[in-house]
Amino acid sequence: MKKVYSFLAAGLLLTACSSEKFDGPATGSEQEVAISVQLPETINKRAAGTNSALGGASNCTGEVTFTAALYYNGTEIWRDNKAAAIPNANAAVTFKPTLVIGENYQLVAYAQMDGVINDLTAQTEANAINDETVDAYYVSTTLKAEPTMSATLKRATAKLRIIAEDFAAAEKQLNKKVAKVAVTYRQAQATELNPTTGVWAAGTEKAFGPAELVAYSNEADAKTILVDYIPATAEGEVINIESVVVTFDDNTTYTKDLSKLDVPVKRNWLTTLTGNFFMAETELKVEIDDAFEGENEKNYGILTAFEFGGEYTLEGDVEIDGTLTLAEGKSLVIDLNGKTITNAVENATTDVIVVEEGATLTINGDGNITAVSGNDGYAIISNGTVIINGGNYTSGKDENNEFNAVIYARGNGKVYVNGGTFQNEGGAGSFILNKKDADRATTEIVVKGGSFANFNPANNAAEGPNTNFVAPGYVVEQNGDIYTVSAPKVTDATQLASILTADIEDISVILSADIDLPITSLGSITAGSGEYKLGGENTKNITIDLNGNKLNITTTYWSAIGAKNADATITIKNGTMTSTGNSAGTWNAWNVRFSNCNYVIEDVIFEKEVALDNVGKSSVLNNVTIKGTGDKYAIWITAEGQTVTIDKLNVVSAGRAIKIDEQYVTSPALVTLNISNSSFESAKKAAVLVKSVAGAVINWGEGNDISKVAADAVNPVWVDADAAAYASLVKVNGATVIVEP
Repeated sequence: MKKVYSFLAAGLLLTACSSEKFDGPATGSEQEVAISVQLPETINKRAAGTNSALGGASNCTGEVTFTAALYYNGTEIWRDNKAAAIPNANAAVTFKPTLVIGENYQLVAYAQMDGVINDLTAQTEANAINDETVDAYYVSTTLKAEPTMSATLKRATAKLRIIAEDFAAAEKQLNKKVAKVAVTYRQAQATELNPTTGVWAAGTEKAFGPAELVAYSNEADAKTILVDYIPATAEGEVINIESVVVTFDDNTTYTKDLSKLDVPVKRNWLTTLTGNFFMAETELKVEIDDAFEGENEKNYGILTAFEFGGEYTLEGDVEIDGTLTLAEGKSLVIDLNGKTITNAVENATTDVIVVEEGATLTINGDGNITAVSGNDGYAIISNGTVIINGGNYTSGKDENNEFNAVIYARGNGKVYVNGGTFQNEGGAGSFILNKKDADRATTEIVVKGGSFANFNPANNAAEGPNTNFVAPGYVVEQNGDIYTVSAPKVTDATQLASILTADIEDISVILSADIDLPITSLGSITAGSGEYKLGGENTKNITIDLNGNKLNITTTYWSAIGAKNADATITIKNGTMTSTGNSAGTWNAWNVRFSNCNYVIEDVIFEKEVALDNVGKSSVLNNVTIKGTGDKYAIWITAEGQTVTIDKLNVVSAGRAIKIDEQYVTSPALVTLNISNSSFESAKKAAVLVKSVAGAVINWGEGNDISKVAADAVNPVWVDADAAAYASLVKVNGATVIVEP
């Protein structure tokens, strides 16, 4: 393959000596001047150890050649070439043309890693992919002629690298080595850059690759499988990665199809695609950052995040000189990570963040978003959807000494506050949360958490007296000047039952003590299925925060709960749960049954066995401990088409571990079980036993430990002997399965 990066010359090309006079301005004082041209300083700082993140100036040997040209009124009037050693602590050369002091000239400079450049053209043949000599640096700027001037170059292309994290793991687990990797991607790639405008000419889409594996000296467990320098616009664009084909030393191959993956690239920015490429499928991570430190260095990452969306974690404080805008159709999740975003520009109309209609911004973590005093700007303006789960938000006074809103909804803007702190800088404003007056009917602000200084979100004057932004079922506690919103806190069964049976969209409650809850206080038992259903027909979410306490459901029968709205999600977290109900019976008995809706259960200890009976729905268990007290299954999963996803489960059972079973089921349906990072201690059967004519799909992930399963510490999954005829319908990925001995 051949790539040509052609830099179009404009006007007359001269081959003058460095101090030769030329036809420039008609009048003025001519003088030999010194123009220092250098590569980005960070190239040298990062040069300790060869790494694919570095540029050609760090990964190549020999010389870097600089070409500089000057233009006057659009005509090229001077040009020269100079070389510097690689690496060079200063990575700079000095040109000495004769100029008219005080006149404006356009300087165009270019640096190439390998060879002399003529007429601003860099040409690389053969495989330019994984060829660091293709790296090139460029600047086009207007300078007023002075005795001494300088300019810093930046990368003229985008840099793309793809890193396989499973390079060493593949050899260990597959017992064979990676011999060759072929990467193919598509882009409408330009080949010419106009040196005066800095714009790449339009290109024709075609495939690039395949590229052979290249190894960098300080990469061990992970390997770079592609590095490429891509002509890309300054505004940014996307390329399509088609596939990665791996050939092992036994001539077998593995293909990772990436045909639906579009990756953003942008000139002078580094795009890194990381993930598993040699083994099982996995979610790939795309990271984008500026290639170099220097001008606006801390802002590149956040600017990219707002331009392309995705997920982004702040790595340093950011001071912006313009608003961060999330455009229509973009979705972005930010982790503030303890850092600060601020608009430290005085006496300007600079909002920190604006979310346009059709865009969604979610903010997590602790950190600060601050609109400083002196600006007529807000911390966040929402024309789209803003979800705030944490962070500290501040707006100051404008230049007229009037308070700005902190969070402002306009147009069709929606703001959902679940946490965080909110205040005005240096005082008490009346509009910490505010809607544009003309848009009150189309905007929405809903508060379910957070603390507010001198502002009661349940009773304020933002939209008139007694404005209430707090969601139904949530409460406000006042402590001095601070108003804090949270779910109601309960200490007795009567309060808890009243909240759990309310017909509101979102039910949330926090236990402040151990509670014995009579199951009959939750309404009436459902005929046929036997559960008591929480909420109402309009309830979408029910959250029970045990808050380190124990919830004991008392009954004379087996305890079973669900939701009146079968599409609702019940979340139970942070404590202990049990039941004093009848747990008589052996292996097919249970203590608490979760039925008919979706469930999220996290950081919970169950003192006895659990059943999952939510037909066609999903259950997610994260960091859950189940203590089996008799000859029963710690988790009984009915074969009714449900999906169960488990991470960090700890089963300690005097009897058995997990069973997927069609007993009590009229029409068995396929169950999907995903499980990882879990440990099993049981006296009988396998870690997972399946008995169903519909079979099951079991994705056995990493980190599972069955060494304390007494019956079988080798095979995680058994097919029940009574269902042996359907063993072929039990698909296990990542582990072995056998029919029960």
